[in-house]
Amino acid sequence: MDDIKECLKEIVEKIKREEKVLAILGYGSYFTGKYKNGSSDIDLLIIHGSEIDLFRKKIVYREVEFELRYMAEKSLVKLLSYKHGPTIKHMLDSEIIFDNKNIVRELKLKTYSIVESPIVETFSIENRRKSALLIESLYRKVHQVKDDLGFFEFACSKFLLNIADSYIRLHRHWGLQGFRKMISQLKDIDESFAEHFSLAMSPNHIETRVKEIDFLYREVIMLLGGETNSDEKFVSQGIMNILNVVDN
Repeated sequence: MDDIKECLKEIVEKIKREEKVLAILGYGSYFTGKYKNGSSDIDLLIIHGSEIDLFRKKIVYREVEFELRYMAEKSLVKLLSYKHGPTIKHMLDSEIIFDNKNIVRELKLKTYSIVESPIVETFSIENRRKSALLIESLYRKVHQVKDDLGFFEFACSKFLLNIADSYIRLHRHWGLQGFRKMISQLKDIDESFAEHFSLAMSPNHIETRVKEIDFLYREVIMLLGGETNSDEKFVSQGIMNILNVVDN
């Protein structure tokens, strides 16, 4: 690990000499203690002052693989002003390696203030309404195609992804961090909900999955701001309640 540490130090020095580099942050397995030499790479986020927006590149230096993610400072500031969930998570999890003029330190402080604010400020009523309308539409689609396995799997996947994202955003200041992390993110919030979610996934029997999908739908719509009413033909009472809050 000492060799890898020295390798990282050399790469950082090289990046610092690049034009308009303002800061370098580290994130991922190396910085969380889960790095495995030969099967992991070292992730670096480079903040720069040029007009070129986000791009990535992979390099190998002294047999160590690095993934370099470049982002313009103005883009990072804009995403934080929008309270963009993945950006908030990145800023919280990252480690400052180089910071010219304390630019990133100030942005990290801003990130902490966002996280300390009420959830309603990062997942507004308007955004909850949009999420609820989408979940409503996907839920109805799941029931429409439940007798066709191919269409059911497709509709179910989209429904579950949006259920997971909304549920996480209702409890955290960021949403789904990727398909692979979906179950672990849900378990961190509520193991019982995560269990229901797992039962709604393949390869469980369709009848079991539909039953769990009904549960997840009711649970998340209620959390988003209303009550569900299965007798409604087009829009559930839960969605109507959210619409009424927005309209008033």
